Amino acid sequence: MLNGPATAVSAQDGRLTVSGPVSTGGITGLALSSTGKAVANATVIIKNSAGYRATTVTDAAGRFTFNGLTIGGAYTLNVSALLKFRPQAVTVVEGLTEITLIAEP
Repeated sequence: MLNGPATAVSAQDGRLTVSGPVSTGGITGLALSSTGKAVANATVIIKNSAGYRATTVTDAAGRFTFNGLTIGGAYTLNVSALLKFRPQAVTVVEGLTEITLIAEP
């Protein structure tokens, strides 16, 4: 048994495959102005209390994505742009956690 009862091991054509429960997820989101317009080229920063920190930049539609995050992990998102955004707390679930960040008026 590897990593508990939910782990599956199979062999085929001389290859060993080990699979188990998903332990990481991601956050995908949208940065919008207070009037609902996409905020392109904004820097989005994600961090947690354990010291993890990563950044990405929104695309032309204001979209951003962070992958490989711990499921159940608590993170804080900040947007750095000409507009003012409040930090947003988010907890990652299996698959993609979706969030919309809206600038203050």
